[in-house]
Amino acid sequence: VVLEAYASGLPVVAFDIPGMKEFVTPETGVLVSERDPRLFAEAIERVSEEKELARAGKAGYEHVKKHHTLEVHMRNLLSILEESLV
Repeated sequence: VVLEAYASGLPVVAFDIPGMKEFVTPETGVLVSERDPRLFAEAIERVSEEKELARAGKAGYEHVKKHHTLEVHMRNLLSILEESLV
């Protein structure tokens, strides 16, 4: 879901759960440290109001374009297959 949001140019607001830090960085969105709906809503408001945070969507888009294209994944898969044949 995070990569889909980035591909659409949207900043991400997510709870800081295991594994999420690998996808959501301060440049691409906001991680909410506590599982509190009120804090989550405040983070969404911040993203919609602060221009710097709204730009996080563009950073997320650039990340997906650079690291998660079909070509990148196929190159990585080919590399794995080549290593397994050695």
